[in-house]
Amino acid sequence: MRLSFITLAAVSLAGTVAAQMPLPPAGNFFTGGTTRGFYFQCPTPCIVTGLAVPDITAPIQVVEFIDFGLTAPPAFAASVLGTQMFYDNTTAAQSIIPVNIPLVAGNWYGVLGCGNAAVGATTSQNPYSNQGGPFTSDILGIPVDIDRLLTQTPIGSNGGNQLCSSEPGGTISRVEVYIAPAAGLFATFAATSPTTGASPLTVSFADGSFTDDPAGIATWAWDFDNDGIVDSTAQNPSFTFNTCGSFDVTLTVTDLVNPSSSATSVGLVNTDLVVASYTVSALAPQVWQFTDTSVPTPTSWAWDFDNDGIVDDTNQNGIYVALTASTCLSLPSVSFTATLACNSDNTTGPVFAAANSFIGESGGGNGTASSAGVGNYFDIEVTNPEGINVCGLGVAPYSFSGAFDCNVYITDGTHLGKEGVTTAWSLAGSGVGTATGAAFTAPEIIGVGMGQPFYLPPGNYGVAMFISIPGGGLANIAYTNGPATAPYIGTDLTIHPAGVGSSSTSELGPVAFTPRLFNGGFFYDVCSASQSAATGYYATGCPGSLGVVAGIDVAAMPTLGGTYSLDVTNMPAPGIGVMMTGISKDFYVGLPLPLDLGIVGAAGCLLQQSADLTSTIIAVGTTANWTFPIPNNPLFACFQLYNQAAVLDLSANGLGFSFSDAQAAVVGN
Repeated sequence: MRLSFITLAAVSLAGTVAAQMPLPPAGNFFTGGTTRGFYFQCPTPCIVTGLAVPDITAPIQVVEFIDFGLTAPPAFAASVLGTQMFYDNTTAAQSIIPVNIPLVAGNWYGVLGCGNAAVGATTSQNPYSNQGGPFTSDILGIPVDIDRLLTQTPIGSNGGNQLCSSEPGGTISRVEVYIAPAAGLFATFAATSPTTGASPLTVSFADGSFTDDPAGIATWAWDFDNDGIVDSTAQNPSFTFNTCGSFDVTLTVTDLVNPSSSATSVGLVNTDLVVASYTVSALAPQVWQFTDTSVPTPTSWAWDFDNDGIVDDTNQNGIYVALTASTCLSLPSVSFTATLACNSDNTTGPVFAAANSFIGESGGGNGTASSAGVGNYFDIEVTNPEGINVCGLGVAPYSFSGAFDCNVYITDGTHLGKEGVTTAWSLAGSGVGTATGAAFTAPEIIGVGMGQPFYLPPGNYGVAMFISIPGGGLANIAYTNGPATAPYIGTDLTIHPAGVGSSSTSELGPVAFTPRLFNGGFFYDVCSASQSAATGYYATGCPGSLGVVAGIDVAAMPTLGGTYSLDVTNMPAPGIGVMMTGISKDFYVGLPLPLDLGIVGAAGCLLQQSADLTSTIIAVGTTANWTFPIPNNPLFACFQLYNQAAVLDLSANGLGFSFSDAQAAVVGN
């Protein structure tokens, strides 16, 4: 029966033969509230004569055909795109829907199709192929790449109102499209060899023109440099472009019946193009090397490190000297121009770099979006005995471009069991990144510099990383489905030491999907190389009688010859406590740490470090300040200190003390 339907659809338009666009073989089904299909760029004028959704077991088929014009659908659409050319949600399955949809050469089109149990149903059956895009199909014998098109809403109930987005590389959903030639004479062509490169560049061209004249095309006239002079009258010529430039190519064809037809491809051939790019690395704590990676190698360079219009360096590899030593280089806007022959290319944008980095998983493959913040829970283990000073995070936003906020939270031990429990987490750092609109199938890891670096001593931690769009908007983050090939072991830390984590669609919210593998990593330094002072939360305290845990804020960093200063916050009346300072978070008086203080009446409280020095602190209001002078002696450089406050709170527990969060520090220059 299937053959008879195809035969019926293959003859339409007064006897013109229609041909189906080839599709990859059938694979499996996806059933849900979304619809898939494919998109393509039409190479020649033609007419769609039939549409069908194959393979489905549902009784109703739904199809939609969309004209995107001269621009391919983006990886993520922020608004409804394209013009609906056809829509039907009532035709029975196992039949071909006759249509008459004219296609224009050069325009981008998309088709969506699914099976429904009933007209208007919002749960659809999507037939998938057995491979992802791009897949080489053809239209009337002309090769055409098709790739996955998607909408996150079911077209069975709202065709024409949904956001349609491209999803390059995704498994193509099968929708049969039958195409017949258009009537008349239409010039069209394609280059069959690379159209960019160094001059002299020889490019081959293939005529793809169509005519309904039985005698075929009579003449071809090619103008390869848009000067009005015919350069070739061959059907499929080659031409050598000897100079630097961008060239428009025009083909004019004639037959014995129709008026002549011309087609021009603007800027089709480009010689001596250069693409500006560079990398950044640390030469010294205050000196940063910008290395040209442009392709091909330029002949001149212009570096403007503050984008003020004044060139700061004309060497191929520029050097930037920061005003102060820092763990990260974060410049709001760097302009770099690379020049080759007659062409120049410029890249301008923020720069973030660090002395060390470690990225774990980065393959993407899945993702989610939310306007309330979106992110991942996962674990890390800091293995370097010096600890690490984190100055940035690598994260994987996708489908949107522009600024986003990034917050990272830390908890001691593991994230497991703490997802959605806001009181279990401490905000470690915040920063702003710039997304590039990458796809979640191949995410770009974006470096986000922390406004203030944070220190993590050796040990195990749960991490919660969330991104959001300033002022609101849909933020998308890419990740990889688990289980995966964790752990990811770096020189100084391990990401996912015990397996994968989860994702959430609100900041510090409950788990949305699990197992999900965070895509990204950490930018950091270690004190022995940078000599940078560093501080950071590393363990949670216990609440007092008011239900609040006393916190520790850094008032002054621990530097040689300076005074390390901490503020203990949220202290209950009478505002008296003891600041404990130690040199170990692993052992105290021969006992392993952390030590459960339930044995002395403080149920639920842990001593997180050795109490080698103690001093009384008295609050003004609810905050007490503690200071500690650091000797100006190089022997104390990179010395590690640990602090936790015992806060007098007689009704908190049997001991009469609650305990603050714990803070670690490294002495720097």
